[in-house]
Order: sequence, then C-alpha cells, then structure tokens
Amino acid sequence: MRLRPLPVTRVANATPGLVLTAVGVALSLDVELAPWRWPLGVAAVVLGCYLAVRGPRAEVVCDSSNVRVRSLLRTRVVARAAVLEVSDWSALRWSDSSGRRRWTPLVMFAITPRMLRSAVHHHREQVKRLRRWVHLRR
Repeated sequence: MRLRPLPVTRVANATPGLVLTAVGVALSLDVELAPWRWPLGVAAVVLGCYLAVRGPRAEVVCDSSNVRVRSLLRTRVVARAAVLEVSDWSALRWSDSSGRRRWTPLVMFAITPRMLRSAVHHHREQVKRLRRWVHLRR
C-alpha cells in the first residue's frame, strides 16, 4: 500500500527547497559580500536541492513486513510487528528492539491552518488507511 499526499501538496513540499536554493545561489554569486557568506550560500544550495527533491517524494509505503516512511529529511523503515499505533497528530508510534518507544512524524500528512479542504480530507483518509493497516496485524 502506498500513501502519498495530493499533487498540490507535493508541489508545496518542494517550495521551501526551491526558495532556499535561490537564496543560496544569490549568496554564492554576489562577489561584494563578506567571504564567509560564500560557503553559507553553497550549503544553502545543497540543502535546498535536497529538500526540493525529497519534498515531492514524501510518502508512506506499507508491505507485509515493513512500513517505510520517506519524509523530508530521511527515510525510516519500521518492522510491521514493532508498530504500536498511529497517533492523532499523524505520527507512527513504534518500539525498537530494546523495547524503547519511538515515534516517526508523518509530516506529509500534517494538517495546518488555512489548508485546502480537499487536502485536509485526503490527509485524514491516508492516516485512516494507515491505522487500518496497523490494526490488521492484530
């Protein structure tokens, strides 16, 4: 099962990375700036490109043995047996091999104020589908 945000949300997820890349390019190309700003600009370009690629690709993929959460910064793979619940704040709660409780936020399904009604409905449906998948194993 593959859970993805709406296309408009994926575009919105890419926007901060694109803006950061543009700012980084401007910092890197302005020769009149202090010399310490050039490395900052290069770092902003690298991070911005990373976010611009990862943002639209954010998703949750569930199979028979694992759930893979591809978020904005990293990908986490959790064994299906370790999943405890999906919280109301749209986070995956799970326990590691030593029994410590962990959580992985599902930022791609976060609901924010002034969000499009269709996106809110879609995010809630995706979280419900994930909850059903978690409860099927019990």
